[in-house]
Amino acid sequence: MWKLILTIIAVIFILKYAIALIKRAILISSVKKVCKKHGLTFRKCKCLYKSVFICDGSADFEVENTSVHIFSPLFRRVRYSFTDDRRLEVIVARMQAHMRNGKVGTAGYVSNIFTLRNNKLKKLGNTDDRRKHVFLLHPIPYEVTRVEENAITAACNGDEIWKNCYFSNKSYLLENIKEFAE
Repeated sequence: MWKLILTIIAVIFILKYAIALIKRAILISSVKKVCKKHGLTFRKCKCLYKSVFICDGSADFEVENTSVHIFSPLFRRVRYSFTDDRRLEVIVARMQAHMRNGKVGTAGYVSNIFTLRNNKLKKLGNTDDRRKHVFLLHPIPYEVTRVEENAITAACNGDEIWKNCYFSNKSYLLENIKEFAE
């Protein structure tokens, strides 16, 4: 019985990463098609499995003068926040139901904050080179924010998060790849 349970857990774990590999392959092929259409040079920096499994400081692929770094959110129902000190944080908020004056309401509170790829993000944008860096969240989570001057605002596609560092999702990158590459 325990072998069956372990087999089911292993299959679910393998399927999760197999789906991530398939989505990453589809994303890279669609970027290649758009680059070919616009006459841009596409250079793949990492192998497909390294792009999903290994988080080092290199870009996943480059288009002309732009490095694209892909983040695959494991949890889509949490908030991803770009902070001033070059960190990408995952903020897990929990909702509570309460009753006040006969009306039911909800209130959220932050329970955990996790930092993703801290060393990688601190290296980017510190030099005076003209290279642009695009952070591509694929698949996109429900909420992406950025902290600037002690205010939390929603991050929109194409926003400059730090110097020469931009945020994008898949469709915005594919539509505006020529502007990012210039």
